[in-house]
Amino acid sequence: MSVSNTWASAADTDPHRYRPAAAERRLLIAILEGAILDLSNRKHKKPGAKQQARDVLNWMTPGWTAPISFEFLCMCLHLDADRIRGHYLG
Repeated sequence: MSVSNTWASAADTDPHRYRPAAAERRLLIAILEGAILDLSNRKHKKPGAKQQARDVLNWMTPGWTAPISFEFLCMCLHLDADRIRGHYLG
């Protein structure tokens, strides 16, 4: 099964039963780690750090659409999106 077929079929399956393949799981974890890193760097004076953090906060906002939404990522990794969101959005 190709990656695109796996992503497409994920939306049609029970979120509690869907398990991404190992490589896809590592990709989703890397996306989440990158987002958390961007949030932790927001106080640095590096060019673009604040904008990257704003982009991540927007991505975490409920209803935000992206190729891989925050909700979809959390569903695939069996994480509580609201709890993570609450920690970073206050």
